[in-house]
Amino acid sequence: MQRPVPLAVALLLLSTGCGTRPPAPAVQAVAAPTTTTPTPAVPADERATTTTTSAPPPAADTAPAPAPDDLRRQVDAALLRYDLALTALAAHPDRAGDPASAERTAWAQVVVAGSALDDAMVEEVVRRGNEEDGAVLPPPGGLSYRHTSLTAGTRNDGSTEFTWCGHAPGIGVERSTGTVVDDAVGHSHGTGRLQVDGGTVRIADLEQTQLAVLPSGTPDPCPGEVRP
Repeated sequence: MQRPVPLAVALLLLSTGCGTRPPAPAVQAVAAPTTTTPTPAVPADERATTTTTSAPPPAADTAPAPAPDDLRRQVDAALLRYDLALTALAAHPDRAGDPASAERTAWAQVVVAGSALDDAMVEEVVRRGNEEDGAVLPPPGGLSYRHTSLTAGTRNDGSTEFTWCGHAPGIGVERSTGTVVDDAVGHSHGTGRLQVDGGTVRIADLEQTQLAVLPSGTPDPCPGEVRP
């Protein structure tokens, strides 16, 4: 059965205005005006021989920028924590509305609190549980949602922006009966942003730009999309 969007892919964010923020504008330095003071003439016999030595140029900042592979590893680590937290949240929508629950505590460690991503995902999980008696269970030995970074780069404000591929093999069930209502697989792409929040790297934005619904049991195609 083809699952309705966005139930099958709880990682889906509809257009909520939480897109990547534009980079901070560069600040252009303006040189201060210079004033030249005339030097009085000195008689030839009183002139001293002067040797002018040019000051060495200031040392350049030699700290290398993070390599793309290092950035991707950082993003993948954050995405794995996100996938673990989202899988637990979607499996227990009755606990998703309780900020003190273990599921919400884990969620708060990986997503910037109060962001559009935070609000929209929790609201959707709770709504599905209350209105449709729905939950999403992980397949045996796996996760309901899996993200893989494809590219990553550093923004002017120091945060990390990235693109991702998503695989959503979670199984939609009716909570009261355990009946499977949706076992299709979501394959998606999108963009995201990490930032340091309270000393911890958290996901600030995660937007989906493409979604395909695939047959049940379709393996994760995302590792094959990663370019060396």
